[in-house]
Amino acid sequence: MRHQRKVLRPIAFAALLGVIALILWWLIEGDASPLYDFLWSHSVVIETWYALNRMPIYIGHIVAILVSGNVHIPNYFAYGVVVFAQWFIVGYIVSVTLQYAFRRVMVAKGES
Repeated sequence: MRHQRKVLRPIAFAALLGVIALILWWLIEGDASPLYDFLWSHSVVIETWYALNRMPIYIGHIVAILVSGNVHIPNYFAYGVVVFAQWFIVGYIVSVTLQYAFRRVMVAKGES
């Protein structure tokens, strides 16, 4: 049971981070977003988002070229999948690293 929690905790954290990234994507880029006008008037938020998600944008364009032949409009489904995957991987690595560091601290406290 303990091993199962140890494995599921990073996966749950990573999935949560992926879902949060998708929600942020909608808040920043969605036309129906309540924050759309505000965020587009503050270019720092937009530039940071695009800098962090450069690879998913490229992959969305590549899929759009391969599927529809349209170079100018990215495939948003592919973009969303890759954004989720990117932040899932980041969340998993962060979670496993923090879990390892927390375990090391607990062992060090137990030894002293």
